[in-house]
Amino acid sequence: MASAVFGPATFCAVTGGSRGLGRSIAVLLAGRLGHGSRLVLTGRSLQGLQETKRQVKEKCRKELEVKLVTGDMEDSTAYHAHFCDIFADAKQGDFNSALMIHNAATTGDATKKASEHSDPQILTKYYDTNLTSVIALTSKFMKVC
Repeated sequence: MASAVFGPATFCAVTGGSRGLGRSIAVLLAGRLGHGSRLVLTGRSLQGLQETKRQVKEKCRKELEVKLVTGDMEDSTAYHAHFCDIFADAKQGDFNSALMIHNAATTGDATKKASEHSDPQILTKYYDTNLTSVIALTSKFMKVC
């Protein structure tokens, strides 16, 4: 088992943690978080998040709080509630260090040519997922952690 790299009482959040790269990052980081740490996993699939949590607990035998928060970074109208869930019960001073991993993203419709991307609603969802959510979540993260 790897030794703690981030020290005791680290707050760590991973977006897009329900599968793929986000799951892998969460599982690898879990063994590096010190005593009293909290790992928050976010994603669209509760079932996927539960599987990630199972893998984290299997890999990391020490006591680690793992919190699951479902939500879609594509839906900017739900950001406030989603971000409040991520940082619920976390206040400045609760943790010695903090880490935010932005992994939730989309490549959009790669079958289309650049000249075919003209639907403003689809473009808005793309930018909400890949840019707006990162900026807004980072702002909330900096205020809380």
